[in-house]
Amino acid sequence: MVAAIHFGTGDTIPSGENSIIKLMERRALLAVAISVLILVLYQELVLKRYFPPPAENLPEVPVAAEPGWTILETARHHHIHIPTLCCHPAVTPWGSCRLCVVETRYGKRVQVIPSCLNAPVSELEVFTQSERVQNVRRWVLEMLLAECPASREIKKLAAAHGVTATRFAITDPQEECLRCGLCVAVCNEVVGVRALTFGSRGVKKVLETPYRVPNNACIGCGCCVSVCPTGALQKRLDTVRGDLSRRTGHGFAH
Repeated sequence: MVAAIHFGTGDTIPSGENSIIKLMERRALLAVAISVLILVLYQELVLKRYFPPPAENLPEVPVAAEPGWTILETARHHHIHIPTLCCHPAVTPWGSCRLCVVETRYGKRVQVIPSCLNAPVSELEVFTQSERVQNVRRWVLEMLLAECPASREIKKLAAAHGVTATRFAITDPQEECLRCGLCVAVCNEVVGVRALTFGSRGVKKVLETPYRVPNNACIGCGCCVSVCPTGALQKRLDTVRGDLSRRTGHGFAH
């Protein structure tokens, strides 16, 4: 009966531990096999679904862009539809909704980027309806359905992309505001009264007055409502106009 296994270093391991070593080796091989299987499944079920290969064999439309134009502005000029909720020509874009994503190819570099924040360059290929772009937009719309489930515009846009439900948690079933920032931007950049701002960050971000204190900066002009993509501000504006009417004695035409 063999009492020990000898290694080149001169160390010995009792034969009783030999079976333990073999068992550990088998478990290690099994762990490697499982890891490879998980990697293959991840590639097949996740990566290919949400990040398919770059677009191929799609119709090509050569376009020209003016200096300073973004990809979104160029597409609009050439009547190429790219959906968006947070971009308005009156204010500076900041790409909060991420619906306007496009797939770009420049040489061997392939990216999915927001078209409202990126300018086209010579020899750049832009795909507005590739499978990869559609998957990203559907994913974004699912999040928007969870963030503002009461918005008719969001539901309509989601249905147009084949999205009728969301996998994400809904915090407020009556919420319509998607926190795109258009109201804040138009109040600051166009009207110039800075009556609105955002408080907190992330999922807790809310629309409020600066420093969370009451102020009389709002003049009830309605510019914020005119750029709101979901109509969430109409009720708030009616309240503000009512307060202004009581203070000044003047009404407002709707």
